[in-house]
Amino acid sequence: MGILASKRDPFDPMEKALKKLGDKTLSGTKHLHDKWVLQEEYPLSNELLALSHVWKSDESDDYIVSTKGAAEAIANLCI
Repeated sequence: MGILASKRDPFDPMEKALKKLGDKTLSGTKHLHDKWVLQEEYPLSNELLALSHVWKSDESDDYIVSTKGAAEAIANLCI
């Protein structure tokens, strides 16, 4: 989920590390969703200290939302 919540071509050091780890350990598995299409990006804002990506799999009609950000922002999204 950390990779899905990150940019495809990241500049942030943490996102770069996640991408590198994913490329190294998840390449060729079902866990690296490189064929999914990014449908929508909800950027970090003053109102919500979290960033969300909405993904669409080519294998189903389901959408997957990945989010990262401040712990309190993520907790509030879960209520």
